[in-house]
Amino acid sequence: MYFIFENVGVSLSTSSEAGILLSTIPIFVLIFARIFLKERLAAPQIISVLTALFGITLITAGKGISAGSSPLGPVILIGSTISAAFYNILSRKASVKFRSWEITYHMMTMGFISFTVIAAILSLSRGEFLFYITGITQPRVAIAALYLGTLSSVGAFFLINFMLSKLQASRSTVFVYLSTVVSLLAGVVFRGERFGSIQILGVALILFGVWGANALTRRRIKEELK
Repeated sequence: MYFIFENVGVSLSTSSEAGILLSTIPIFVLIFARIFLKERLAAPQIISVLTALFGITLITAGKGISAGSSPLGPVILIGSTISAAFYNILSRKASVKFRSWEITYHMMTMGFISFTVIAAILSLSRGEFLFYITGITQPRVAIAALYLGTLSSVGAFFLINFMLSKLQASRSTVFVYLSTVVSLLAGVVFRGERFGSIQILGVALILFGVWGANALTRRRIKEELK
C-alpha cells in the first residue's frame, strides 16, 4: 500500500510537497505508537522529531518550488505516510511472536506475488507481456532488479524489522530522516550537487533530532523511573 500511494502521490505532486509530506511519517508513528502500543512519549522525544522534521523542510525548500501539482497528490501522499506508520506499529507488535527474518520473509513473499500478478495482468492488457518477460533478461535490468530486490528490499527491511524488535517504534522511526542525509551526501559526491549553508543547517538539525529522540529520551525515562 505504501509504495503504491507513494509512487502515485509523487507523480501528482511537486518534489517539495512530496519531500515534506513523506517526512511526516515519524509524526504519525508517534501518534499511533501512543494509541496502539501504549508507548510512553517524553517531551525531548517529540521536540527532537519536530527538530528533524524542520531540518527536512529546510533541505526540501532549499531545492526550490516546482510546478505540476494536483490537489489529489498530497491526499494520496498522506495515505502513504499513514501506511508507513502502521507498518512500523504492526512490525513492532509482530516482533513479540516472530523473528525479524520471519517477518521479512512473509513481507517479501506477499509483495513479490502481489506485484508480479499485477504486473502480468497490466502487461497482458496492454499487449506487452512478451516485452515484460524478455525485459528481465537484459543485463542492466537484471542488475537493477537484483539490487532492488536484495539490498533495497530484503536487506533494508530486515534491518528495519530487526531495529523495531529492539527499539520502541516511537524511538526508531526518527532514523528514517537519515535517508535524506545519505541521499543528500550521495548527490554531492556522485552528482556534484550543491551543498550550501541551508543544506548544512538541515543536516545538523536532522542529526540532532535523531540523537535527541534516543539519547535524551532514554535519559528522561531513566530519571522518571528513579
